[in-house]
Amino acid sequence: ILTDVVCILTNVKAQVVTEKNKRKEIIVTDERIDRKTVTLRGDLAEKYGEILRELINEHPVVAFCDVKKSTFQGEFVISTTPTSSVLINPTFEKATELQNWQVSMKAENKDITLMPSKLIREGREVKIDDVINYSTTMKDLYCRFNAQMTSVINKDDPWYYSCKKCYKKVNVENEIANCSICMINDIDYEARYCLKLDVSDGKRYMNATLFD
Repeated sequence: ILTDVVCILTNVKAQVVTEKNKRKEIIVTDERIDRKTVTLRGDLAEKYGEILRELINEHPVVAFCDVKKSTFQGEFVISTTPTSSVLINPTFEKATELQNWQVSMKAENKDITLMPSKLIREGREVKIDDVINYSTTMKDLYCRFNAQMTSVINKDDPWYYSCKKCYKKVNVENEIANCSICMINDIDYEARYCLKLDVSDGKRYMNATLFD
C-alpha cells in the first residue's frame, strides 16, 4: 500500500552506492516530534539527496508522495518506489500547518532537532546500572535515564575528521584524507563533533558519547 508523508527535514545521511542501487536516508519529523527515516532510492536519491542536504539548516517541509511504509528489524521505515515523487515546501494545507508550527517553535527559541523524540519519550526509563548490565535479550531498543555530567573526557579535542561520502572516520596526513570504507585516497572530508562524557546517577558511573 502506497501513501503520502508530509514532514520537516532535520538531517540527511551519506549516500550509499552499491552495484544494484543508490540510496540516501533522510531524517524527518513532525509536530509530535515523531522522527522517522525516509530512504530515497535510485534516481530520487541522486536527484534530491544533495538538494536536501544543502537545505538542512532551513528545515524545509517535504512531501513524499506514493511511498511505501514497512517494518524492518522492529522499526517503522519509509522508502520511495519507482512511482514516488518529492515536493519541497509545498503550499497545501498540511504543509502550511507544519510550516506555521515550525515558526512558532522558533519564536519560542526551541530547536526541533534537539527536542526529545516521541520514540525516546515513550522509551522505558532505566538506571545506569541497567545500561551497564545490558543484555541482548532486553526487548527495549530505546531507553532513557537521568544522570549528571561529571566531566568531559575530550574537552580539548571534541572533533574528528570524517569522510563526506560515508561519514566514517578518516586518517588525515598532510591534509590528504584516506577512507578505508570507501577505499578512496584523497577524499573530501569534514570535521564532525563527538563529545565523550562521564555521567553518574549518584550510584554508578559510565561513559556516554554524543555525536552531532
